[in-house]
Amino acid sequence: MSAIFRDFLEEVRPIRFKEPLAETLGAVKGEGAILEYTFVDAVKMAGHACPTVAGAYLSCQKALERLYPDEIPVRGEISITVYGESDEGVYGVMAQVFGFLTGAAPATGFRGLGHKFKRKDLLRFIPGKIDPQAMCFEFRRLDNGKAVLVKFYPQQIPFSAEKAKRLAKLLEKVIWEAAKEEEALFPEIERFIPREGGPTGMMLIEHEDLGNTNKEFQRAVDEYLGDSDSAEIKRIIQEFGTRFIGVLRDHIDKENNILFTMADMHLDQTQIDKVIKLFYEIENAEEKGGNPGGNDNARL
Repeated sequence: MSAIFRDFLEEVRPIRFKEPLAETLGAVKGEGAILEYTFVDAVKMAGHACPTVAGAYLSCQKALERLYPDEIPVRGEISITVYGESDEGVYGVMAQVFGFLTGAAPATGFRGLGHKFKRKDLLRFIPGKIDPQAMCFEFRRLDNGKAVLVKFYPQQIPFSAEKAKRLAKLLEKVIWEAAKEEEALFPEIERFIPREGGPTGMMLIEHEDLGNTNKEFQRAVDEYLGDSDSAEIKRIIQEFGTRFIGVLRDHIDKENNILFTMADMHLDQTQIDKVIKLFYEIENAEEKGGNPGGNDNARL
């Protein structure tokens, strides 16, 4: 196995599968071949290791142990129901890990060969909540109908004070990036596209959302660091941290595909130099411990 990953990631027990489709299409040597999927494989798929990816991997592993106590699970013969929306919190991310491991796929999946090996619609989302405190997932065998319901309680994951500090610092960094855009880039773009109905207007709305979410997150972290080790505080940290990441992901996509593209098309070199100069000034203010956006933008 590659030595580029941290050793503890490679210590996680792998999940073994039979894969009839791979046998049929000649991807493996001989019949009865056993495939191993490791936690490192899941990390490669997701691009990172985090409690969400780890929770999905372990949830899947435990479900398969219950469904196949004395057998090797058969990939492609397991359906999964996620009790949550695909874009709600981290349900979609966990579902990706489930699909990667088991072969279960949503409507975009493999239609099968004749009446066999269908992966399409084996992974589905249902909005209803079974347990308000848990993330719930049903794993079901297609051959005998046996099912198991997995309840994952992310708020019970140990959360160190050092991790809380790092997360708080990371979110503050994003707020400073928003201040740089508002003070340096937006005024130049608004010379040719008005704020009202334009991309900067939408960006400002999202900046405000990020700022408000950050405030709640920072408040919860302060309480946690002040020896408030309650489950509710952990839940708030997770809720607002997850929301921040979701809004930020969509925001970055708009920046890359709309805002920055328009800036490249319309700003001349003088404007670009001005924006860069202001960027440096704001970065210097950050290093000196100032407020993002100055006093006028205290909401951030």
